[in-house]
Amino acid sequence: MKIMIKGFLTWLIIFGISFAIQSFGWTDQGTAFLWVYGGIYALIIVFGVLAMSSLGNSSVEKVGYTTIGLVAIIAQIAIIVFATWLATKLFNVSFAIAFQIMTFGAAISSKKDK
Repeated sequence: MKIMIKGFLTWLIIFGISFAIQSFGWTDQGTAFLWVYGGIYALIIVFGVLAMSSLGNSSVEKVGYTTIGLVAIIAQIAIIVFATWLATKLFNVSFAIAFQIMTFGAAISSKKDK
């Protein structure tokens, strides 16, 4: 339950940021969401890889990142993008709007069993 709330709050923050970007008139809300969501996860992946290569894997694992964790993030994003692409072809909707729906579903269904 705690993981689901964290995922939903993260999604909600990104959603709010995309509305703020849209209100400035830079781009539409769906495209802003796509770029903010992708940018945040790209930074996490890049910093994780750089930290693992420069500090060593064991030092980074103390912070909470593992190699398997970064691979899981990349796989999750790839699956969401692929499913979004399929949904756009199937339902003839905008990629950015379908991406928001897919990431919302991923955020509320994330579950970690121990």
